[in-house]
Amino acid sequence: MTADVAAKNQKTLQQLAQAMALSRGHFKLILVRCNYGQACERWSKDLTQICQDQYHFSLTAVHLPPNAQNLAQAVQAIEPSSPEGVQILGLNQLADVRQFLANSNQIRDRLRRDCPLPMAIWLDDNSLTEMLNLANDLHSWATSKRFYPTPDDLEQELRHLLDLFFQRLPQASPEQWLGSQPLLSQSEQRELDLAQTELNRDLSPSLQADLAIIQSHQHLLQQELSQAEQQLNQGANLWQTISPPTPTSQKRLGWLAFQQAILPLWRSEQEQSHLHYPDLHPLNRQFQESQQHFQAAAEPDLAHLVANAAVVQLVSSLSEITREITHPETSPNPARFDHLAAVNEQLCQQESFPFPNLWLNALEQLHQFYFHDRQDYRRAFSIQQQQWQVQRYGGQRAFVGASRLQGILYQRCSLDNLPPEIQESGREEDVRNLQGRLSGTQNKILVIHGQSGVGKSSLINAGLLPVLREKTFSGGLEGVPILVRLYQPWTETLEAAIDQTSQRHKKSLAGISQESPQQRIAAKLQALEKQHCQVILVFDQFEEFFFANPNQPDHEEFFEFIGGLCSNIQQLGALKVVFSLRTDYVGQLLLCNDLDSMDCIGRDILSRQVLHKLGNLSPQRTSQVLAKLAPHLEAELRTRLVADLSQETGAVRPIELQLVGFQLESQQIREMSAYEALGEHPKQQLVQGYLDDIVRACGAEQERLANGVLYLLTDERRRRPLRSYEELWQDLQPIPQAPQGQALQDALDLVLEIFTASGLVVVIPGEPQRYQLVHDYLAELIYESRQSELIASLHEEQRKRLAAERTLEELEQRQTQVKRRTRWLSAVGVVVIAVSLGAVVWGNRELNTARLITRLERHSRSALQQFEHNELQGLLTATRTARELQQTTPSNRNYRTMRPIESLSRVLRDIRLRNTWEAHWVFSAKFNGDDTQVVSASMDGTVKLWDVVTGELLYSIEAHSHGVNSVEFNGDGTQVVSASSDGVVKLWDVDTGDLLHSFEAHSGPVNSAEFNRDGTRVVSASSDGTVKIWKVETLDELLHRACDWLRPYLTSNPNVTEGDQALCNIPPPETSPSD
Repeated sequence: MTADVAAKNQKTLQQLAQAMALSRGHFKLILVRCNYGQACERWSKDLTQICQDQYHFSLTAVHLPPNAQNLAQAVQAIEPSSPEGVQILGLNQLADVRQFLANSNQIRDRLRRDCPLPMAIWLDDNSLTEMLNLANDLHSWATSKRFYPTPDDLEQELRHLLDLFFQRLPQASPEQWLGSQPLLSQSEQRELDLAQTELNRDLSPSLQADLAIIQSHQHLLQQELSQAEQQLNQGANLWQTISPPTPTSQKRLGWLAFQQAILPLWRSEQEQSHLHYPDLHPLNRQFQESQQHFQAAAEPDLAHLVANAAVVQLVSSLSEITREITHPETSPNPARFDHLAAVNEQLCQQESFPFPNLWLNALEQLHQFYFHDRQDYRRAFSIQQQQWQVQRYGGQRAFVGASRLQGILYQRCSLDNLPPEIQESGREEDVRNLQGRLSGTQNKILVIHGQSGVGKSSLINAGLLPVLREKTFSGGLEGVPILVRLYQPWTETLEAAIDQTSQRHKKSLAGISQESPQQRIAAKLQALEKQHCQVILVFDQFEEFFFANPNQPDHEEFFEFIGGLCSNIQQLGALKVVFSLRTDYVGQLLLCNDLDSMDCIGRDILSRQVLHKLGNLSPQRTSQVLAKLAPHLEAELRTRLVADLSQETGAVRPIELQLVGFQLESQQIREMSAYEALGEHPKQQLVQGYLDDIVRACGAEQERLANGVLYLLTDERRRRPLRSYEELWQDLQPIPQAPQGQALQDALDLVLEIFTASGLVVVIPGEPQRYQLVHDYLAELIYESRQSELIASLHEEQRKRLAAERTLEELEQRQTQVKRRTRWLSAVGVVVIAVSLGAVVWGNRELNTARLITRLERHSRSALQQFEHNELQGLLTATRTARELQQTTPSNRNYRTMRPIESLSRVLRDIRLRNTWEAHWVFSAKFNGDDTQVVSASMDGTVKLWDVVTGELLYSIEAHSHGVNSVEFNGDGTQVVSASSDGVVKLWDVDTGDLLHSFEAHSGPVNSAEFNRDGTRVVSASSDGTVKIWKVETLDELLHRACDWLRPYLTSNPNVTEGDQALCNIPPPETSPSD
């Protein structure tokens, strides 16, 4: 039987060689079917030798790279050697066989035209089935040959695959050791399974034992723990019978001991609990046995690998800490927690970790240690954030609070397997849309925009970037997105992002040494494209670019550079650029429309092809998200949540959904009754609970200060103003029991760091750097809840003031007593009188000083109270009080009280009114360039011009038939543009109030209209969903442009009159004497 199969294979080889030789100089496609890689390699070499020896025919073998896209790439690889025939191997090992076959089928005509040579493609039965489904046209052109394995071939294949499994152990990843990733490829495992099925004879004990080991690993991958344990025991029983032990048996036993140690961990993960974890001491001993077996096998590298594996270190540390905690006479050694923290850092570097509950056990121990024992609140909060991330990774938490969504460890993503973070945010369709637009050739630049809190950064970090990294683009290009989030200076941050991403994707940028940063950036991008990279520059939180680079020339330089890159079709034809920013900053991009380099987008940055808007979630979409993410919630509770979340605007803010969902999970609220038990406003109570948790994370010593910071990041109008560090530091000093000096600075640094890390507060770059609450709706909640504590603090301060006033009364009484004594002792003598008079002077001085301090502080408090109701009156009182303090203090140092200075500083920081004119219901008001005039727009349809210094109304224009929503001066203050609900935009002369232009702009109300920087264009935005740009021209300019059009007609047409020619100053034609 074996001889018959071998003879048949030899005959097939001869027929195949003859067919290749006879097709010399012509395209011919032959499919060679063989299910085993080693056999394919052997027969391929035999075929090459036969062709050379018998037919003098040169045959070249090409091994396809895993990311090959089509057969044309294989042919291009062999062109320099100009063979007469080619063999294609490695089809079964491709990352995407289906895409390769589909692409090859599409270019089959070009393949036949450009490849006049015979081509043999080696493939297995699985690939042949895919070819019939996806490339049937290409298959119809081919002939087919098949090789059959002998039993010896099959056993040889088994031994090769088993050896391959154990040879890969030293280079295997932690995930492969732990059974969450395979050690054999999919095609190799398929060959192994097929060989076992086709081999009909008994195997040696060692071969059976090795097969049991590999099968146990396969069962682990499938989470079939009982079968895995059975196969492990079978393998261990077989290898333990070998006597005396050999290096091979010891190596196998080392692997088996490791696998047996992790089985209980897998079982605990299936139970989904980190509170009831198995006793770790026996597992620790098994890991030690594994190391001993590898040492006995003379495999020190494997022993070292086991000893330093994160899971081994984790089990060892937790085992020791648990032992010390449970022992009544000992306390845990702090050094063990430091070691556990180092292991935690090691885990963070892995692509994944299959035991999240074991990890959570360690994080809980670390958080308790850093928060309670060391009071290192920074480190404790960082650990707590890790806990939330690992809970999400383990499927125990779906929401992230105010934090930005991040990819969970590392997961391979595609449009068919979007990461769970994006499913949680309800943004699957947005990711699909953006990926599709970036895959095409038309969209060189995309702009993602939306209001604060809609999840732009989360979409990019957790959705778009992971999908782009895993996508193979047209032409076989590898997706290489480059993320930029810092912009000062932008050339340095962009170049650093390119370098970092290139290292991650293992791309070389050697030999680039241009002096100019912009030239280096361009050269590096070109180098990446030459290495088959589809580069996508992603500028996230791009509004911060305008803070970091406030000058207009910097904007022009940046956009000119980006436009130049996108327009360089020859060297950067595949480059794409994505901007992500808040909607209120989209207008800053209009500069692009004036740049020649932006022809690549038709100089239309606001076109639908460029913009992609992210909005809030509809109630229907929110219901779907909750049903998927929180199926454990009662249906009635989910319905109530959607109603509460959408009550204010009819839509759901993603950030609010995340906050409320996070607290529901933290408090384990699943039933409607528990939700209603929170009070009259349960949604607000949940958000309030989230804020309280973040404040508590700052430590008990900083809670009062943390609440003060939150309060200072709001104002009396329940908005979220920008606050600098210096402003916060100054305003926090009067808070009772607040630390002072360096202690206050350290505490404030800690609070701000935790707030920004939690996502509650964002940092706005600039000089100085400023802080702001992440979303508007938090401001009202914080102001109302934290105001009561501030009032309590003021009551405390008032108590101290009253005590000071009682002290003042005591001083007055002492003065009266001193005066009486001076009268009684007048006869004592001159010396005694002098002493008494000195006491009177001293008493009067102390009394006057106390009275002055009390009066100044009382007026300062009064100024703040007045400011709440009348800003100008409050400012006036604060100014009078501060001036009196200045006049009664000899120098500008050693003031008797700081309260007037603090009050005046607070008023000036919060004041918004320079003057008040009671005129009309104002929708909009703007200063001119030198701040001497203000123009206001009213609901009554009028536009009014005011003198800032005198407050005088200069004139009023009946501008529109409906309310005026927006007014704006041009750059030199000579013109004003107004936008109205009547759908019209009008241009006015400031000096005369005359109407210059009227643009019948939109079909709906016009919400806003503004000039560009040189006043030559006006952009308008309307509720009809459109943005339009209008050219502003004087009458002279209009006539000049009309004559430019008419001049050829007026000079060449004999029928025009001289009067028509005079319109454009064209002289009449000269007449000759003969005429």
